Amino acid sequence: MEPLCHHLLEALRLLPSVRWFDDSAANKRDAVTIYEHFAFCFNTTLSDLAAHFGKIRDEVVNGQISLIEGVTKRILDYIHPSEEADLTTHHMNGGDNRQDDRRHESLEANGLI
Repeated sequence: MEPLCHHLLEALRLLPSVRWFDDSAANKRDAVTIYEHFAFCFNTTLSDLAAHFGKIRDEVVNGQISLIEGVTKRILDYIHPSEEADLTTHHMNGGDNRQDDRRHESLEANGLI
């Protein structure tokens, strides 16, 4: 069981870099995207394995914490880009803040702020 768990933990580590191809879910009324379903089910499976196999518990929990930290950092970097990146974007937009406004509207629409 442990070799399988190590492969699953490697998949967890690579999860943020997965390129998702949305195949237009069958249930268009479902507000939860396919990748959110997958991430939830995948992490639930890992949590169940951690609960049953104490030898991998710390690795699973640490992997999940690292994933949450990484995703949180990416979101925060997107919301509050560094000053240097902000100046570059501002300059590239000719001093126009419309891109920042669109970014903010996108985050609001997705319930991230």
